Order: sequence, then C-alpha cells, then structure tokens
Amino acid sequence: INLKGITSIKNSITIPEKPQTVINEKDVFAAIYGEPSITTDIIIEIIGNRVILKGKVHNTEQKNLVASLVRNVQGVQEIENFLTMDKVS
Repeated sequence: INLKGITSIKNSITIPEKPQTVINEKDVFAAIYGEPSITTDIIIEIIGNRVILKGKVHNTEQKNLVASLVRNVQGVQEIENFLTMDKVS
C-alpha cells in the first residue's frame, strides 16, 4: 500500500486470558446485610466490575464498613460510595 503519511500500523489490542468475574447482586446484598449493624436501606447498582452504593447509613463508620464489605465480594474491582449519613436531630 502506498499511502502518504502512514508508514506503519501497530496493533496493541490485547485480550484478557480469562473473562472478568460477573458480580452477583445477591452476593453484594448478603455481604452488606450479613453485618447486623447495617439496618438502613442501601441501593446498589452494578456496572461491569464497579458497584455504586447509594442510600443512608447512621455514621461514617458504617459508610466505610459497607464499602469494605462490598470490596470483598468476588468480582468487585471498583466502588463508588455515595452513601450519606442520617442527620442528627
């Protein structure tokens, strides 16, 4: 091929050796609500290997705990934690 400006093409596309693990929604909820101190409603959204957390918890410790519990679920590689704390009256 004789095209001006193009001198070579390099294909750097790689294919993962094994498919990514699919996150099971039931596993995420089991991890969260298996912890007795978590009693509030939490909404999860799963996009690929990312889990998005929304809802309210009682304090910062619970917010961090939920993220830690979800991080241990098989397949989770990223967490977006949008949990908020209940306002103290």
